[in-house]
Amino acid sequence: MEEWTARNRSQTWFGEEVRYEDESRACRSSSNPAIATSLFASKRRPPSRGPDDQGATMGILIQGATRCPLCSAVIGEDDDAVLLPAFVWNELDPHEVFSDAALHRTSFDADPRRPSVVRIVAELESRTGPGKRRCVVCEQEITDADDYLLLPRLVDDDTHALHRYNYTHRHRSHVAQWSDFERVVALLGELAETEWKGQSLRSLINELKTAHSRSYSFFAQE
Repeated sequence: MEEWTARNRSQTWFGEEVRYEDESRACRSSSNPAIATSLFASKRRPPSRGPDDQGATMGILIQGATRCPLCSAVIGEDDDAVLLPAFVWNELDPHEVFSDAALHRTSFDADPRRPSVVRIVAELESRTGPGKRRCVVCEQEITDADDYLLLPRLVDDDTHALHRYNYTHRHRSHVAQWSDFERVVALLGELAETEWKGQSLRSLINELKTAHSRSYSFFAQE
């Protein structure tokens, strides 16, 4: 049993050097070509960061030990596999099994949810990450990790009032100036009560309220 590693390249995460998965070259040795490939390149989350950016972790694959969550069989030495990033917060989400997972490619390709997974991960890649963290209040790029707060993918229904806030970014220090703050916190509270499982949404609401209180106090002193 050998742990699969990936040839990495360096990127910048808010000024810190971090490691990115190579999209196409996961291998045990230089003499063994890639068998496990990621569907999309994915950031490794720095250990000190909270879940501010989705997609910041990638499913871990150990050939001969990791079980595919779809078929429950071990992913063997010669099996083609897919690695997916973390992209689900809501435990009621039907895609939760795919989040931060390693899967048999045959099982993934045969699953009827595959097209929606591909769509969701593509949207994650297109709306988060370096160069895409633009504050909804000041419209400037956010470059300080400690002053960053993301609303992740909250709902898929494009008629839901929260859909427009999926993957929106803000400076923590600007939350008190965010005109939609009260409305969004109320909607998030309703979502937490009716269509959400897990503590992540409650934690996000608390983060928003804390950031609002701190930034309001700061601007009140100005």
